[in-house]
Amino acid sequence: MNIVCTSKKEQIASFYDEMANSYIDAFGRPPWNERSKCRAEYLTDRQNCVGKLSQLAVGQFCVDCGRTPNEPAYSVGECQQAFDALLAKGAVFYIESELEPFVFATIGIVRDSPTLVGDKYDDEVMATAIDDIIGSELFVWLEESFANLSLRPSGNMKNRYAAVLALASQLGCERIATVRSTLKLSMLLAETSRKLSYIFPMKSTRLNLTADWRYLDQAAWVLFPIAEHF
Repeated sequence: MNIVCTSKKEQIASFYDEMANSYIDAFGRPPWNERSKCRAEYLTDRQNCVGKLSQLAVGQFCVDCGRTPNEPAYSVGECQQAFDALLAKGAVFYIESELEPFVFATIGIVRDSPTLVGDKYDDEVMATAIDDIIGSELFVWLEESFANLSLRPSGNMKNRYAAVLALASQLGCERIATVRSTLKLSMLLAETSRKLSYIFPMKSTRLNLTADWRYLDQAAWVLFPIAEHF
């Protein structure tokens, strides 16, 4: 297995097509089901769509709006533009490959609380909560993790610890934060707590989120303070 951890496009450009196609495939599957662009974002009560995306395939009838999605959730070009935008902001790509073909990527970028809120969460309550949880210090945000599931359908998180340390070292930041599904959180804790002195769900050590966090009831914040490894 070959590993590249870099912020330079010339070192990862050869993977761009495979990365884009792998991203589209991975996030089109459960639990994300991001298969097409919603054509009725203005509707408040939707069963098939969240935000700008829909779980319906292109051409499949939507009972919410009476239309059929006509664009995929992501195109190869859109994914590649997103990769370029992240690199322009200083992101680092950790990439695993096997005999050239792309297999797995985790993308990290240094953020602070206001930047994360502005990019990801347009909500005043959320902004206050994230500032309270993460605080004022800079941290590495794990932007995306995805795999070429046609080549490696399982076991893609086995090198998670190595990826986390490589990103933190490359970015020169001692804190890493991410949001994981509660379904995967126990696995992440078991995998990582053996090697890190501190790992805990952000917002104390409780896995069950309070009523004020009801819109995050499928996720838990995880913070990796890893200064002892530098």
